[in-house]
Amino acid sequence: SRVQSPSRVVVVSGSVGAGHDAAAREFARRFRSLGYETVCYDFLHLLPPPIGRIYLSVYKRMIGQAPWSWQSLYESLNTSVSWRMSARILARTSEWRLRKRIGPDTALAIATYPMAAQALGEMRRRVRLTVPVATYLTDFSAHPLWLSRHVDAHLVPHGLTAAQARAHGTPGVTVTGSLVRPGFVPALP
Repeated sequence: SRVQSPSRVVVVSGSVGAGHDAAAREFARRFRSLGYETVCYDFLHLLPPPIGRIYLSVYKRMIGQAPWSWQSLYESLNTSVSWRMSARILARTSEWRLRKRIGPDTALAIATYPMAAQALGEMRRRVRLTVPVATYLTDFSAHPLWLSRHVDAHLVPHGLTAAQARAHGTPGVTVTGSLVRPGFVPALP
């Protein structure tokens, strides 16, 4: 029997804010138009229960009641190695559930959420995942948590984002522009 080439794309998003999911939906639309079966997963649902629910609840409270606290956490993740390590350890708790969803028929796994990028990159590093992995930075800032030297491709929306990613020593950075549906057009002058 003939071995078929991989025909699936797995997109892993995060249901915090709307940008990660919007990018995931657009990737899914584009890959489906190329003939790939495409499935999207919410990274928070791949964390051990009830961690994902708690994470989302804390995020919503931070944004809704104390937005300055989100900025403070974001800066801490940028400057503190111990905070980044904690985030990466949390990301690794999704590995078992991720592996169940990324099978041999998968041509590409792509993350539109930074914790998902960390989890997939770590799985590649430890050779627990052999399919190519990409991440799309929905943010214009190349925050260190988005970046993993074990991810095959970092897709970024802007040249400044690419420069920041490269300054962190990140390989495989490609400027793709914003990932939006075809109905969106540039504003008129």
